[in-house]
Amino acid sequence: MPKVTDEVKILNQVLSLLKPMDEQKRARLLATVAMFFGASLQQPRSPAPGREEQSSGSSVTNREDRLSPKEFLRQKGATAGVERIACLAYFLTHHRDMSDFKTRDLTDLNVEARAGVMSNPAVYVQNTTRAGYLNPMSGGRKQLSDFGEQFVEALPDREAANALKSNSRRQRRRKRVKAKS
Repeated sequence: MPKVTDEVKILNQVLSLLKPMDEQKRARLLATVAMFFGASLQQPRSPAPGREEQSSGSSVTNREDRLSPKEFLRQKGATAGVERIACLAYFLTHHRDMSDFKTRDLTDLNVEARAGVMSNPAVYVQNTTRAGYLNPMSGGRKQLSDFGEQFVEALPDREAANALKSNSRRQRRRKRVKAKS
């Protein structure tokens, strides 16, 4: 084990090598090194609503970050294609730090999760957007909506997820009726 002075020298060398890199390359390299040594690099992030720090010092989010996409889909019990796309979008947003993504990103994650072939991924994504789980952005990109986030967090509790869906439908109907008047 290196002495403290050796650790400081090593740290200074690492910092001097990383300093000229742009932020994205530096983050990718640090994540690779952390993965190689089995360490966890967590971005400081406020816990999602309903998720609080545990007494051991690790948060629920930290524990979930170690999940594979396959395990995440299994835990959420996503059965329909629209639910699967919403869960994949949630995984990209919260576990891969991708705030927006394309259909290809969702398809690649689906393959990584070995969740079965989607015959026409664009249609699945379009239906998921129509259901309100995704928000369209410019350039064909999508983003997980607040409703989609709440829906995925409610899973695998079907009653809570269905209550969210029915409540959302009622609100959309009311808005349409008001717009026609």
